[in-house]
Amino acid sequence: RHSLRLGSYDPSTHVVRIHPVLDQQEVPRWFVCFILAHELLHAKWPPQRGSGRRWIHHGARFRAQEAAHPDFERAGTWEKLQLPGLIRSARRGSAFRAKKGRVMRSLLGR
Repeated sequence: RHSLRLGSYDPSTHVVRIHPVLDQQEVPRWFVCFILAHELLHAKWPPQRGSGRRWIHHGARFRAQEAAHPDFERAGTWEKLQLPGLIRSARRGSAFRAKKGRVMRSLLGR
C-alpha cells in the first residue's frame, strides 16, 4: 500500500476516528487537529452524487472551507513529506521517526 487513511467520519454514528499512528510524539498536535477538522467537514458537507454513479466526497464548498484552515498549507506539506514514514510505522508497528531538516523546521515554526 502507498496510502494510509489518517482519519474517517461515520455519518451514521457521527464518530470521527483518527488513525493510531498519529498518536505518537513526533506527530505535531497541529497536524492531528487539522485531520480532525478535515473529518468534521465531512459532517458539514456530506458526499453528494455527481454525474453518473460517481460520488463527490470533497466538493467545492468542502475544499474552500478546508483551504481556509490556518494550517492547510503546512499540513499538506508535512503529510507529503512524512507519509512514507507514517505508513512504515503503521505497517511495522514501529515508532514513527519524522524527517528533519530546514523544510521541517520552517513548518514547525523553529
